Amino acid sequence: MKTKKNRPNKKRDFQFQVVFALLQYLHRVGVTEKELRALATRAFAELKRSTVPARKSSAAGSTEAAKLATAIQRWYRDRSLVDIDGEPIALRLLGPAPSVEWLVKRERVAKNSERFTRNLVKLKVLKRSSNGKFLPAGRHLIVRDHHPFLAEHHARSVIRLLNTARSNVCAASPAEFLIERCADVPRLPRKKLQAFREFTNLQGEAFIDTVNDWLESNNLVRNSKTGSRAAEAGVHVFAFYGGRH
Repeated sequence: MKTKKNRPNKKRDFQFQVVFALLQYLHRVGVTEKELRALATRAFAELKRSTVPARKSSAAGSTEAAKLATAIQRWYRDRSLVDIDGEPIALRLLGPAPSVEWLVKRERVAKNSERFTRNLVKLKVLKRSSNGKFLPAGRHLIVRDHHPFLAEHHARSVIRLLNTARSNVCAASPAEFLIERCADVPRLPRKKLQAFREFTNLQGEAFIDTVNDWLESNNLVRNSKTGSRAAEAGVHVFAFYGGRH
Protein backbone atom coordinates (compact mmCIF):
# COMPACT_ATOMS: atom_id res chain seq x y z
CA MET A 1 0.00 0.00 0.00
CA LYS A 2 1.31 3.40 -0.97
CA THR A 3 1.60 5.99 1.74
CA LYS A 4 1.11 9.67 1.10
CA LYS A 5 4.22 11.75 1.38
CA ASN A 6 4.03 14.73 3.66
CA ARG A 7 3.89 17.76 1.45
CA PRO A 8 5.72 20.82 2.73
CA ASN A 9 3.37 23.48 4.11
CA LYS A 10 4.74 26.71 2.71
CA LYS A 11 2.83 28.86 5.16
CA ARG A 12 4.09 26.90 8.18
CA ASP A 13 7.60 26.77 6.72
CA PHE A 14 7.61 30.56 6.51
CA GLN A 15 6.44 30.83 10.11
CA PHE A 16 9.24 28.46 11.09
CA GLN A 17 11.78 30.75 9.42
CA VAL A 18 10.61 33.69 11.53
CA VAL A 19 10.87 31.74 14.79
CA PHE A 20 14.16 30.12 13.81
CA ALA A 21 15.76 33.47 12.89
CA LEU A 22 14.95 34.85 16.35
CA LEU A 23 16.08 31.74 18.23
CA GLN A 24 19.25 31.46 16.18
CA TYR A 25 20.14 35.08 16.90
CA LEU A 26 19.53 34.73 20.66
CA HIS A 27 21.48 31.47 20.80
CA ARG A 28 24.42 33.03 18.95
CA VAL A 29 24.63 35.91 21.44
CA GLY A 30 24.82 33.48 24.36
CA VAL A 31 21.30 32.48 25.39
CA THR A 32 21.28 28.77 26.24
CA GLU A 33 18.72 26.24 25.01
CA LYS A 34 17.34 25.94 28.55
CA GLU A 35 16.93 29.71 28.77
CA LEU A 36 15.25 29.81 25.35
CA ARG A 37 12.71 27.20 26.46
CA ALA A 38 12.00 29.19 29.63
CA LEU A 39 11.54 32.36 27.60
CA ALA A 40 9.17 30.58 25.20
CA THR A 41 7.09 29.25 28.11
CA ARG A 42 6.90 32.72 29.62
CA ALA A 43 5.94 34.24 26.24
CA PHE A 44 3.12 31.70 25.75
CA ALA A 45 1.79 32.48 29.22
CA GLU A 46 1.81 36.20 28.40
CA LEU A 47 0.13 35.49 25.06
CA LYS A 48 -2.80 33.81 26.82
CA ARG A 49 -3.29 36.93 28.94
CA SER A 50 -3.18 39.20 25.91
CA THR A 51 -6.36 41.15 25.16
CA VAL A 52 -5.61 41.19 21.41
CA PRO A 53 -7.60 38.39 19.70
CA ALA A 54 -5.78 36.02 17.36
CA ARG A 55 -6.60 36.26 13.66
CA LYS A 56 -7.36 33.32 11.42
CA SER A 57 -5.17 34.66 8.63
CA SER A 58 -1.43 34.39 9.06
CA ALA A 59 1.82 34.95 7.22
CA ALA A 60 1.74 33.90 3.59
CA GLY A 61 4.44 31.54 2.46
CA SER A 62 5.26 33.34 -0.77
CA THR A 63 6.87 36.50 -2.08
CA GLU A 64 3.63 37.94 -3.45
CA ALA A 65 4.11 41.30 -1.73
CA ALA A 66 7.60 41.80 -3.16
CA LYS A 67 6.48 40.79 -6.67
CA LEU A 68 3.48 43.11 -6.51
CA ALA A 69 5.72 45.98 -5.43
CA THR A 70 7.92 45.26 -8.47
CA ALA A 71 4.86 45.35 -10.72
CA ILE A 72 3.84 48.75 -9.30
CA GLN A 73 7.37 50.07 -9.83
CA ARG A 74 7.27 48.88 -13.45
CA TRP A 75 4.09 50.92 -13.91
CA TYR A 76 6.13 54.01 -13.00
CA ARG A 77 9.24 53.12 -15.02
CA ASP A 78 8.12 51.40 -18.23
CA ARG A 79 8.02 54.00 -21.01
CA SER A 80 4.93 52.42 -22.53
CA LEU A 81 3.06 52.84 -19.23
CA VAL A 82 3.79 56.51 -18.47
CA ASP A 83 2.68 59.80 -20.04
CA ILE A 84 4.85 62.65 -21.30
CA ASP A 85 5.27 63.88 -17.72
CA GLY A 86 6.51 60.50 -16.57
CA GLU A 87 3.33 59.71 -14.62
CA PRO A 88 1.57 56.32 -14.84
CA ILE A 89 -1.24 56.10 -17.37
CA ALA A 90 -4.61 54.64 -16.40
CA LEU A 91 -5.02 50.96 -17.31
CA ARG A 92 -8.06 48.75 -17.55
CA LEU A 93 -8.27 46.30 -14.70
CA LEU A 94 -8.43 42.97 -16.56
CA GLY A 95 -7.43 41.55 -19.91
CA PRO A 96 -4.34 41.50 -22.12
CA ALA A 97 -1.63 44.16 -22.20
CA PRO A 98 -1.76 46.88 -21.23
CA SER A 99 -3.78 46.13 -18.09
CA VAL A 100 -3.26 45.71 -14.36
CA GLU A 101 -3.81 41.96 -14.72
CA TRP A 102 -1.08 41.88 -17.37
CA LEU A 103 1.34 43.50 -14.90
CA VAL A 104 0.40 40.89 -12.30
CA LYS A 105 0.93 38.07 -14.78
CA ARG A 106 4.23 39.52 -15.97
CA GLU A 107 5.73 39.35 -12.48
CA ARG A 108 4.05 35.99 -11.78
CA VAL A 109 2.56 37.39 -8.60
CA ALA A 110 -0.31 34.91 -8.23
CA LYS A 111 -1.71 31.80 -9.91
CA ASN A 112 -5.22 33.24 -10.20
CA SER A 113 -4.33 36.60 -11.72
CA GLU A 114 -7.92 37.75 -12.26
CA ARG A 115 -9.05 37.18 -8.68
CA PHE A 116 -5.81 38.63 -7.34
CA THR A 117 -6.16 41.76 -9.50
CA ARG A 118 -9.76 42.35 -8.43
CA ASN A 119 -8.66 42.09 -4.81
CA LEU A 120 -6.19 44.96 -5.32
CA VAL A 121 -9.12 47.35 -5.66
CA LYS A 122 -10.55 46.20 -2.30
CA LEU A 123 -7.12 46.62 -0.69
CA LYS A 124 -6.97 50.20 -2.06
CA VAL A 125 -3.68 49.50 -3.83
CA LEU A 126 -5.44 50.85 -6.94
CA LYS A 127 -7.65 53.88 -7.42
CA ARG A 128 -10.27 54.41 -10.13
CA SER A 129 -9.57 57.20 -12.63
CA SER A 130 -12.14 59.49 -14.27
CA ASN A 131 -12.33 57.29 -17.37
CA GLY A 132 -13.18 54.18 -15.35
CA LYS A 133 -9.70 52.70 -15.62
CA PHE A 134 -7.24 52.35 -12.75
CA LEU A 135 -4.08 53.99 -11.45
CA PRO A 136 -1.72 52.94 -8.65
CA ALA A 137 -2.68 54.54 -5.33
CA GLY A 138 0.98 55.41 -4.86
CA ARG A 139 4.47 54.43 -5.93
CA HIS A 140 5.02 52.43 -2.78
CA LEU A 141 2.89 49.45 -1.86
CA ILE A 142 0.85 50.38 1.22
CA VAL A 143 -1.85 47.97 2.39
CA ARG A 144 -4.12 49.41 5.08
CA ASP A 145 -5.72 46.15 6.10
CA HIS A 146 -4.90 43.01 8.09
CA HIS A 147 -3.95 41.13 4.96
CA PRO A 148 -1.39 38.30 4.64
CA PHE A 149 0.73 40.81 2.66
CA LEU A 150 1.32 42.75 5.86
CA ALA A 151 2.04 39.65 7.91
CA GLU A 152 4.54 38.50 5.29
CA HIS A 153 6.20 41.91 5.07
CA HIS A 154 6.54 42.26 8.84
CA ALA A 155 7.84 38.72 9.25
CA ARG A 156 10.42 39.19 6.50
CA SER A 157 11.49 42.46 8.13
CA VAL A 158 12.26 40.62 11.37
CA ILE A 159 14.16 37.85 9.55
CA ARG A 160 16.22 40.28 7.50
CA LEU A 161 17.07 42.50 10.47
CA LEU A 162 18.32 39.54 12.51
CA ASN A 163 20.20 38.06 9.55
CA THR A 164 21.93 41.40 8.93
CA ALA A 165 22.87 41.76 12.60
CA ARG A 166 24.23 38.20 12.68
CA SER A 167 26.08 38.69 9.39
CA ASN A 168 27.77 41.85 10.67
CA VAL A 169 28.88 40.12 13.87
CA CYS A 170 30.38 37.25 11.86
CA ALA A 171 31.87 39.41 9.08
CA ALA A 172 35.55 38.82 8.39
CA SER A 173 36.17 42.54 7.82
CA PRO A 174 34.33 45.90 7.93
CA ALA A 175 34.16 45.79 4.14
CA GLU A 176 31.48 43.08 4.48
CA PHE A 177 29.23 45.09 6.82
CA LEU A 178 25.65 45.91 5.81
CA ILE A 179 24.24 49.14 7.21
CA GLU A 180 22.26 48.65 10.42
CA ARG A 181 21.88 51.88 12.34
CA CYS A 182 19.50 53.46 14.82
CA ALA A 183 18.89 57.09 15.82
CA ASP A 184 16.75 57.70 18.90
CA VAL A 185 16.34 59.89 21.97
CA PRO A 186 14.77 58.79 25.28
CA ARG A 187 12.49 61.81 25.86
CA LEU A 188 11.00 63.43 22.78
CA PRO A 189 8.12 65.77 23.76
CA ARG A 190 4.82 64.17 22.72
CA LYS A 191 3.79 67.45 21.08
CA LYS A 192 6.69 66.85 18.67
CA LEU A 193 5.48 63.43 17.53
CA GLN A 194 3.55 64.74 14.52
CA ALA A 195 6.56 66.78 13.39
CA PHE A 196 8.70 63.65 13.87
CA ARG A 197 6.32 61.59 11.71
CA GLU A 198 6.28 64.18 8.96
CA PHE A 199 10.06 64.66 8.98
CA THR A 200 10.92 60.94 9.00
CA ASN A 201 8.30 60.14 6.35
CA LEU A 202 9.78 62.78 4.06
CA GLN A 203 13.38 61.72 4.62
CA GLY A 204 12.53 58.03 4.45
CA GLU A 205 10.63 58.33 1.17
CA ALA A 206 13.53 60.23 -0.41
CA PHE A 207 16.02 57.60 0.77
CA ILE A 208 13.88 54.66 -0.39
CA ASP A 209 13.27 56.25 -3.80
CA THR A 210 17.00 56.79 -4.31
CA VAL A 211 17.90 53.24 -3.27
CA ASN A 212 15.05 51.77 -5.30
CA ASP A 213 16.18 53.60 -8.45
CA TRP A 214 19.67 52.17 -8.00
CA LEU A 215 18.36 48.66 -7.37
CA GLU A 216 16.00 48.73 -10.35
CA SER A 217 18.73 50.00 -12.68
CA ASN A 218 20.94 47.07 -11.63
CA ASN A 219 18.25 44.39 -11.41
CA LEU A 220 18.68 41.49 -13.83
CA VAL A 221 15.90 40.83 -16.29
CA ARG A 222 13.92 37.62 -15.87
CA ASN A 223 15.52 34.53 -17.42
CA SER A 224 18.92 36.23 -17.54
CA LYS A 225 21.80 33.82 -18.09
CA THR A 226 23.58 35.33 -15.07
CA GLY A 227 20.55 34.73 -12.81
CA SER A 228 22.34 31.94 -10.97
CA ARG A 229 24.87 34.50 -9.73
CA ALA A 230 22.22 36.92 -8.45
CA ALA A 231 20.91 37.52 -4.93
CA GLU A 232 18.02 39.34 -3.32
CA ALA A 233 19.06 42.71 -1.88
CA GLY A 234 17.31 45.71 -0.41
CA VAL A 235 16.73 47.92 2.62
CA HIS A 236 13.98 48.31 5.22
CA VAL A 237 13.20 51.70 6.76
CA PHE A 238 10.86 52.28 9.68
CA ALA A 239 10.35 54.85 12.41
CA PHE A 240 9.25 54.10 15.97
CA TYR A 241 8.23 55.67 19.21
CA GLY A 242 7.50 54.10 22.56
CA GLY A 243 5.32 54.84 25.54
CA ARG A 244 5.47 57.64 28.05
CA HIS A 245 8.55 58.25 30.21
